[in-house]
Amino acid sequence: MFPEPDFSSLQRGHITYFPVVPGRLEFALEVRRTILALRPRVVAVELPVSLERHYLEAVRRLPEICVLVYPQDDDDDAGVYVPIEPCDPFAEAIRSALEVEAEVLFV
Repeated sequence: MFPEPDFSSLQRGHITYFPVVPGRLEFALEVRRTILALRPRVVAVELPVSLERHYLEAVRRLPEICVLVYPQDDDDDAGVYVPIEPCDPFAEAIRSALEVEAEVLFV
């Protein structure tokens, strides 16, 4: 018989989920604290795979703030702006993962 899953937990087996709000320092601080404490082998971030190379380059340039711009699918004139800044939990997850030598996956 399998044990009942605890749906109030953010752990599912060996995977720990960490929901965040983009651009919020409180989440960035907690992400960093957790990654440094747990030292995971892999950190997955919910970011487009197509941005991986440029996002990693921008994170390595922190604390210098960068902005990635890419075209929107439905409008050639409009672009999507993605700021890469130290107070963003996604940027901090990547930076902290690189610090603990974890593999970073864009999913």
